[in-house]
Amino acid sequence: MSKVLNEPEFSEPDLLKSLIRFLESPRSIREALHQLSPLDQEEIAVWIGAENPIGELHAFSILSSRFAFGGRRGILAVLGPRRMPYQRAFSGIDVLRRSLQHIS
Repeated sequence: MSKVLNEPEFSEPDLLKSLIRFLESPRSIREALHQLSPLDQEEIAVWIGAENPIGELHAFSILSSRFAFGGRRGILAVLGPRRMPYQRAFSGIDVLRRSLQHIS
């Protein structure tokens, strides 16, 4: 966590406050994930900075992907700074998605 907080996106108090408010609201998270992960998309969606339609998250990047588990559907997501290690995030989502498929 301390490495993440050293990124420039987190040095501005207003951005950090906005992010914390967003993360403290399960409803906001749920609505954002559904908006960022279209139902017909099985690939990993990538939203970087201003491409991201969620206003309070414009300073960040989000990777998201839908998955199925036990007959239910869900969304995996990584929220981080715009300079995050994207390949690691892609790999992490892919590993989690495949693991969930094997369990169900």
